[in-house]
Amino acid sequence: MPVMLPHQRSALDRFLADVSSTTRPLAVLLGGSIAKGWHNEHSDVDVMVVETDEAYARRVSHGAVAVWDDRFMENGCGVDIKHTTLGYLDEAEARANEPTRAAFLGVRVVYADSPERQRDLEARIARITAYPEEGVQDRIVSYLGQVETMLWYIGEAAKRDDPYLASWVASRAVLFGGRAILAHNRVLFPFHKWLLRALDTCAEKPDGLVALAHAATREPTKPNVTAFCDAVLGMDVWPSDRPEWGNLFMRDTEWAWRTGPDGLEHA
Repeated sequence: MPVMLPHQRSALDRFLADVSSTTRPLAVLLGGSIAKGWHNEHSDVDVMVVETDEAYARRVSHGAVAVWDDRFMENGCGVDIKHTTLGYLDEAEARANEPTRAAFLGVRVVYADSPERQRDLEARIARITAYPEEGVQDRIVSYLGQVETMLWYIGEAAKRDDPYLASWVASRAVLFGGRAILAHNRVLFPFHKWLLRALDTCAEKPDGLVALAHAATREPTKPNVTAFCDAVLGMDVWPSDRPEWGNLFMRDTEWAWRTGPDGLEHA
């Protein structure tokens, strides 16, 4: 069990006592920043309640699938509840994107209706959080193409004195440079809120990369963005025969609508 602060432990215990004596779901999973050990005193307790299909359908009909419950609040921290089913976990194992898989990192089964259910869910979580190795080199090449494109775009932003373009370039450079590093280290992309925290855990990355990311996004000048991009691209671990960046940007951004609505940002 992750180390929880006393008020968070109290909120979770009260919630579990309530659901185990009333709705009696199949299981409750503890997730969020607490499960990862990234929490602070203000962090809510994030749980996923695994329901039967019938119970979940009733919740959907009442618009009660995601609930922030203040009945168990302690020191300003409540319980953030998401309801789901075993079928969702099956889908996540089969085809979830990286942020969804990352959401299960560190997740613990804190209530189950049987020991067999507990073991089954622990095995499911392990499979969901396995890094998706298939296609990883292709993804890395795509991310690097975005970083190289941002090196050109930051020059355009500087020439035009365009703060919007500069901020877009900086955040995109950090996103895709970070994703290339995460993929190289086989670390799941946890979506934007925790990107830099995950990047900080990577063993193989340029020295001072997180500080360079902070500088680029706080002051998105050409020198700051270029320094971040150069640090990423300067690693000697990348494929040397990757396509020219303009071709990659056209395929992955300008033509992203041809293959799906999300593009690289959410893949």
